[in-house]
Amino acid sequence: MKRNLLIWFASLFYFTACSNEDTPMPNASVLEAFNVKYPTASQVKWENKNSYLTAEFSDNNQAHTAWFDAQGQWYMTETELQDIAQLPPEVLTAFQSSPYAAWTTDDLDRLERSDAETIYVIEVKKGNQEYDLHYSTDGILLQAVPDNDMDDYEEYL
Repeated sequence: MKRNLLIWFASLFYFTACSNEDTPMPNASVLEAFNVKYPTASQVKWENKNSYLTAEFSDNNQAHTAWFDAQGQWYMTETELQDIAQLPPEVLTAFQSSPYAAWTTDDLDRLERSDAETIYVIEVKKGNQEYDLHYSTDGILLQAVPDNDMDDYEEYL
């Protein structure tokens, strides 16, 4: 009897210790807001990032990360672009006529935000230099900042 009780407690401890507390389960408000905004999303993984819940997911063969608060308010979605041709023509033209056009393009992201304009981020590198070029949808270079390899864009929330 003592042995069975010991095994039961050990099993309980093992399964509790193995639970992944980094994978939160969003509340009903967040899930409803997410499902309304992204009804065809698949492979959804939730995380806590500071005071936000983020959903990493796939939709239309693209990787996305969306930020929500605990009440289900959407703030921003980052979409990883696969090809430079996915940039708006104004952004592509501005980039191709910039001093960075000869640099190697490493990463392309679109940041859609709830209360602000969409921004496109082009990560470029040349030798050991790396920059994130932030463009408005009409092709204006807003800023060129040294790349910090974080790419979570929380400064835009």
